[in-house]
Amino acid sequence: MAVHPRPSSILLWNDEDGYIGMISTYGTDERKYDSITTGGKRHAITVYKNFIISTTAESRQFDIIYELDPKATIHTNLHTAYDGPVLDFHVYESTLQPSDLEPCEVDNGGCEHICLPGNELKCACFLGYILDEDHTSCKTAILSDNFFVILDTVQGGLYQIDQETKTPYTIEIDDANVPTTLTFDPVKKDVIWVDIAKHAVKKKRLGSTEEIAVRSGVDDTRS
Repeated sequence: MAVHPRPSSILLWNDEDGYIGMISTYGTDERKYDSITTGGKRHAITVYKNFIISTTAESRQFDIIYELDPKATIHTNLHTAYDGPVLDFHVYESTLQPSDLEPCEVDNGGCEHICLPGNELKCACFLGYILDEDHTSCKTAILSDNFFVILDTVQGGLYQIDQETKTPYTIEIDDANVPTTLTFDPVKKDVIWVDIAKHAVKKKRLGSTEEIAVRSGVDDTRS
């Protein structure tokens, strides 16, 4: 699927029968180009000036369609130039790029983590952090009760979860950590985990900035 860069805001898409559909984002002026693919279903699609460029994955064929005359189509085969299916692609030309920088492109908009572009610039935070009062920096929190501790292997982080609000708060550990196993000492408030990157058992007390290696030479264990 692609959006035509012209002010008319045209939406284009490939369908499974090899056709290219076109409709304005206002829901009017719907058109459909005939199927011209000769080597399988269409995959990638993009727009360059007055040309619609589409590909088929199986035959690695590019179809370049002149929007004003769909019959004037160029077929380019990439068998000798590229060994693999083309599932997506984009066209870059410097003269078509915006000349003005977006607010988020300059020093990340002043945001510590995430800059959200729009009519009004906003900052956001990574998972486990909340926006501070200055609306640009991010902070975590240390919960003293009514929480449980989890290891998120997808994010590669340790979190306290508020039992009432279900809000996660990051337990900050060194970025080089790759935690694979977790336990928690509720008396001492120690978080203990296996860092497989360093083959070590580590611990950190909630509220402390010190991360201690308890034991080294540990194999990858998840028990």
